[in-house]
Amino acid sequence: MQFNPGRLLVGGALVIAGVLFLLDLGGTVDAPELIGAWWPVLLVVAGIAQLTLNPGHWFPALFLVGLGGALLANTTGLVDADVAWPLFGSILLILGGTAIVAGWTRGRPDPSPGTGERMTVLALLSSQQAFNRSPRFSGGSVTAIFGSADLDLTEATLVPGAVVDVVAMFGAADIVIPHGWRAEMRGLPLFGGWQNATETVTDGPTLLVNATVVFGTLDVTHPPP
Repeated sequence: MQFNPGRLLVGGALVIAGVLFLLDLGGTVDAPELIGAWWPVLLVVAGIAQLTLNPGHWFPALFLVGLGGALLANTTGLVDADVAWPLFGSILLILGGTAIVAGWTRGRPDPSPGTGERMTVLALLSSQQAFNRSPRFSGGSVTAIFGSADLDLTEATLVPGAVVDVVAMFGAADIVIPHGWRAEMRGLPLFGGWQNATETVTDGPTLLVNATVVFGTLDVTHPPP
């Protein structure tokens, strides 16, 4: 299984929730109370992940961090509800100013086109487009959570065993592969769907797509003629 930040975030949250409910059954903790108080941490972690992987798209990341911080202050009782939204605005202004001073708004060189053997595309409350030209593309990850993520591999050369790990949750993911490649899709569509619109090839390079699609869509296609 390839590393996918979206899969780690969603799966990790479910595991933690399951453990808390088990402890709740034993009378050790009050799971609903803990989850109700600390769930905004997910927004903060998602924002940090977005900022780390895509610093050029800093506003959605800072929005998530600011929103999560304000909600966390409210749900944990640090501030009253009528203070939470002004606090969110203040945090967002501070983080935005910090981003400008630190030069985050300039971002880093656009990862597209990529030439590395692996590529990570992460879209949280945003839209991301990337394409890869590596002569030895071995895989990567595509995550779309309340956003859209596109990966174009039409100019890449595939190595045997290449895998792309996809998480689409309330979002859309699209992968475009060259004619002559074969796509094999595995995974779990849950209240979502995927489509493998590629041609049937028996002897071409094979790209394995491991997918988790929850209230989202995933399409693997060839480029238009």
